[in-house]
Amino acid sequence: MGAQQASTGQQFTQSVPEQILAAVETLDRLETIAEFADGQAMQQGNLQVANIADALKDIAHIQKELIVEENPLAQEFSQCSQQVIQSGVQQLQQHQQQPEIRELVETAQQTLDTVSSGLQTQPTTGQQSGRQWSR
Repeated sequence: MGAQQASTGQQFTQSVPEQILAAVETLDRLETIAEFADGQAMQQGNLQVANIADALKDIAHIQKELIVEENPLAQEFSQCSQQVIQSGVQQLQQHQQQPEIRELVETAQQTLDTVSSGLQTQPTTGQQSGRQWSR
């Protein structure tokens, strides 16, 4: 199963524009950092930060899946999620004395730019260029 996933990932990497690949990689990084920050905040008893980090983790995961699947709703979800990410960043900025929160804020801001420019290169008509069905 691992070999199949690796070849699928390799096919995806070869079949998509660089901007889309960068968006997926940035979302993956945001998901990982948000998960770590969530755990740290929970240990410190800071539920507000933990909840925001958890939401950013979930948003990054869903957005990444929609892009990889070339889902026609990827751009629409991105527009909504960008507002939520910006709001989360604003709320987290007062907690930037912790290095994981500072890194989460920086990564979230970078993700906003990377995803919006990446999705501009993806077709919006629902064309599934990466999936070809044969009979």
